[in-house]
Amino acid sequence: MMLGMATADSKPTANPKRDALATRLTTHFTAQIAELGLELLQLRLLGSRGAMRLDVRIDRLPGQGAVRLHDCRRVSRLLSTQLDAFEAAGNADLTIDGAYELEVSSPGMDRVLRNAADFTRFLGMTAKLIARKDGVQESVVGVLERCADGELTVNVGKKKPLKLVALGDIVQANLAPTFAEWLALGEKLKAESAQLGEADAVDEADLDGEALEDESIEQDDATVD
Repeated sequence: MMLGMATADSKPTANPKRDALATRLTTHFTAQIAELGLELLQLRLLGSRGAMRLDVRIDRLPGQGAVRLHDCRRVSRLLSTQLDAFEAAGNADLTIDGAYELEVSSPGMDRVLRNAADFTRFLGMTAKLIARKDGVQESVVGVLERCADGELTVNVGKKKPLKLVALGDIVQANLAPTFAEWLALGEKLKAESAQLGEADAVDEADLDGEALEDESIEQDDATVD
């Protein structure tokens, strides 16, 4: 089990059966993680049977500061307890076959952007989008300027800098902040955390990008202590 700051992964190889299980787990756990006051941003199963990694990215709600290690621990306990129960009950639809490693982490620099609320939350920051329209795929990198009326305005910094992208055409979107933007976000989260009486929150979330590992356990029986 790994807890802490997320690091960028290469795009996982498509595996329909594994991806369908990840979708079912996402559906099952989203509301329960929300009850903890957190957002389930992304849940992915990576690797192959017997060497699987359950990669879970969480975030706090807007205005609630940075993700802390105790947030990751709470989510990790929730997931590991229920996954053990699914296996014991023979619930094949929600059971991960074989050994796996559970990793719960903060969003990371490449935080996924899923919807209009996410784009609005991170206006002023650089993002990388992949959009597809009429069968043609396009990569767009620029500063998020505006999100309204089903369209995202992106400043791509060219002769005609403002580009409109329909939200419905976006198939993938992630933050891609400059160093200055990342530092500014860190200061913003630090200020929010201080207002909540959590002055150490940014240190624990490690916004400088060094991974924090609370513990790492290779599991033969798919359980987390």
